[in-house]
Amino acid sequence: MNPFVDQDDPSVVAAAQRGERDALTEVVERHRPWIYNIAVRMLGNPAAAEDATQDIFIKVMRQIGTFEGRSSFRTWLYRVAFHHLLNAKRSPGEQAVGTFDEYAAGLQAAPNLGLDDIPQPERELLVEEAMTACMTGMLLCLNRDQRLAYVLGSVFDLQDTLAAEILDIKPTAFRKRLQRAKADLHSFMNGQCGLINEENPCRCAQKTRAF
Repeated sequence: MNPFVDQDDPSVVAAAQRGERDALTEVVERHRPWIYNIAVRMLGNPAAAEDATQDIFIKVMRQIGTFEGRSSFRTWLYRVAFHHLLNAKRSPGEQAVGTFDEYAAGLQAAPNLGLDDIPQPERELLVEEAMTACMTGMLLCLNRDQRLAYVLGSVFDLQDTLAAEILDIKPTAFRKRLQRAKADLHSFMNGQCGLINEENPCRCAQKTRAF
C-alpha cells in the first residue's frame, strides 16, 4: 500500500479527528514508514530522522482537527511533514557534509586504503555501504528544496503533478527544482566520482574505510 497514491479512508480520518485512538493509530502506522524514509534521506541521520518523524506526528495529532477536506488528507498530512523537514534545525549529517566543495575536499583528503585483509563477501558489502553513504552525502549538499524534489521525483518516483500538489507549487516549478538537483549531482559526480568518469581518482573501494 502506497499512501502517496492510495487515498485514506474518509471514515478513518473523521474518527481520528474525533480523537478515537484506533483511528489515530491507523493513520500513524499507515504513513510513518514513508515519513521516516523521506526524513532519513533529507537529514542523513537515522536518529535525527526518527526524532523528526516523531515530531511530525505530534504536529499531525495536534492539528488534525484543522483539516477541512479542501485537499485530500494525504496532501494535508505530507504538507505538514515536508514543512517540518524543510524548516528543521540542521542535522549532524548536514553540518558534517557542508557544501559540494567541502564534501569534495573531504573525499580528497580521505586516505586511499585497501581492503585486502577483509574476506570478499564482507568486502563487497562494505563497499556497497560506502557507496550508499557517499550518495547520502551528495544529497545533503543540495539545498533542502532541491533535495526534497530529488527524493520525491527520483527516489520515490512520484509524478510531477502529485509532488507539486503536495508541495503546493506548480508542476513546472517542481520539474525545475528536480532538474537543478539532478544537474548539481551530475556535475559533482562527473568531477569527482571514478564510476562516472574514469579520469577521476576517487574509487569506492579505496575510500570505504573513510566511511
